[in-house]
Amino acid sequence: KDTKGHWAAREIAIAYSHGIISGKDAAATRFAPNDPVTRAEFAAMLARAAGLEPDPAPAARFKDVPRDIWYAGYVGAAVKAGLITGTSKTTFTPGARITRLQLAVMIGRALKAQGFELKGSPDKVLSRYRDAKNVGAWAREDLALAIQAGIVRGVNATTLGLQQNATRAQVAVMLVRYLEYVLNAGE
Repeated sequence: KDTKGHWAAREIAIAYSHGIISGKDAAATRFAPNDPVTRAEFAAMLARAAGLEPDPAPAARFKDVPRDIWYAGYVGAAVKAGLITGTSKTTFTPGARITRLQLAVMIGRALKAQGFELKGSPDKVLSRYRDAKNVGAWAREDLALAIQAGIVRGVNATTLGLQQNATRAQVAVMLVRYLEYVLNAGE
């Protein structure tokens, strides 16, 4: 009920109908589009969008991901596929809010896992965004690929908002764009 008239209503409906994102209450009447997304929630959403089968074994190395918690299989699947890493070798920090940079990097990795490659240099793709100049080398190529594919867009023409926490609406939009891009083979 809280997505009617929302700017991302279409994508939220698509992501929800495909089981990528669920509602925030048992009755599935509240989506909470402006709520932040945690690392555990995004791991589950990304794993579902990428069609990964839950596998808790790879997540066992993280002391903060109990084997029997609802997201363990999704974290494990995303780790196994190379889409996501921990915040250290032994921690995942599942309750931390995910930033738009972290989200973009993971989507870029998911694109690479599907066989997509960056055309050109990361610097050229990122040059129009003021807040991309300080992005570390570890993230530049994946971020640039997600932008080049049209999945990640700026919060305005010159700013990506990389340090902002990603909202549920933003995640729904980007994951639907990811699916559309993959299904259309990058066209």
